[in-house]
Amino acid sequence: MRLKPVLGSVQLIFYSVGVIVGAGVYSVVGAAAGLAQHGLWISFLVSAGVALLTAISYAEMATSFPTAGAEYVYIRRAWPKADWLAFGVGAIILIGGAATAATVAMAFGGYLRAFVDCPAPVAAVLLLAGCTAFNIWGLRESSWVNILFTSIEVAGLLLVIVAAMMSDARAPAAVPADSSVMAAAALLFFVYLGFEETANLAEEVRNPGRDLPMALFVSLAVTTGVRP
Repeated sequence: MRLKPVLGSVQLIFYSVGVIVGAGVYSVVGAAAGLAQHGLWISFLVSAGVALLTAISYAEMATSFPTAGAEYVYIRRAWPKADWLAFGVGAIILIGGAATAATVAMAFGGYLRAFVDCPAPVAAVLLLAGCTAFNIWGLRESSWVNILFTSIEVAGLLLVIVAAMMSDARAPAAVPADSSVMAAAALLFFVYLGFEETANLAEEVRNPGRDLPMALFVSLAVTTGVRP
């Protein structure tokens, strides 16, 4: 029995924005700022440019093969007899997803300690358990929960931007010679690595040919526009 697709363009865009913002902006931007210093904005633009090329590829593949599995499906279609290759790619994606979830969960635990005396690993496990429970509850329900928390995440970034604009402090125009703009750009590319998660929802989207590319490009534009 085939389940009925329940996701529309708004839910998919919020999901894609949430994956990008939650998976990197709050987790690695501090480390990237330490590398690029006042050239952080250049690092963001460089990583966003590379991510745009990736988004174009994912938009083409996801609309051509709108099924769950993303990269695994693409490899199977390209090399149908090379089962080991598809399995290897699937395993790498699984490990990468686990690493991303662990990074975000530990970052959440670190931020939570500023308000509640709770060990970061415990908070990380509780966060992952809560997210798992919402996903088991149902895709439609979890998508609305995602919209709520993504709105909070983006509002936090906008608050930082407004506070910076109201501050009297101004960053120097010149980028320090000892900064590592490209190293920070490589680190910030991690921020945008949510494309495969969006492509995995292809079977749950009512109109994947229209909504998947829209979600990828809109989320890329939004997350680059609200960069700290």
